[in-house]
Amino acid sequence: MSKDPTINRYKTNILAVYNRASDTDLVTGLNWYREAYHIAYGMESNSVALNAGNGTVGAGVIAALSPLLPWKRNLELAAQALREGKASGTFQANCDKADKIIAGADPMKVLWHKSDRARKTVAFYESIIAGGITYSVCIDRHAGAICEGRDLTEAERKSLRDGRYRDMETAYQLAAKQVGLYPAQLQAITWVTHRREKGITD
Repeated sequence: MSKDPTINRYKTNILAVYNRASDTDLVTGLNWYREAYHIAYGMESNSVALNAGNGTVGAGVIAALSPLLPWKRNLELAAQALREGKASGTFQANCDKADKIIAGADPMKVLWHKSDRARKTVAFYESIIAGGITYSVCIDRHAGAICEGRDLTEAERKSLRDGRYRDMETAYQLAAKQVGLYPAQLQAITWVTHRREKGITD
């Protein structure tokens, strides 16, 4: 248990959602990042990207384009970018990152930033590549809502970084250790459960 009451509150909220997971949620969540990896790998078979072949380019492009995009739209734009060799349809800065990855740059070097701003996309990339077998935690708006026990405001969603991100990441890691899962697996299970409970399908 952490000495930080905020981290402990986040952990309690995470475990509450985990304990409400259905059998389907558990199976879907445990397989989520493995399936995401296979999707990324498959995208490369129809890709003009350099260095394609092991899933890292597909995963990098998916992660680069992911901020503030629904999952289905994220995949559509990533697949299009890999086919055409140029990303479009979302923030230009994210498209530029995807283009660099398609052109052969190391995804991790493109996605990483010295500030905490890129932690979500880096963790998303790492989780996909590892098939969920990693201690990295992708804290998106749903994971943030799970930690807080409520929907986040628009301002909170846009500023989900720095200290709050690290606290939420730590809470997932502690909760995962308690239930015998990797943090990325727990994040995926609670993500699936939360979205089901909220009726989110995009």
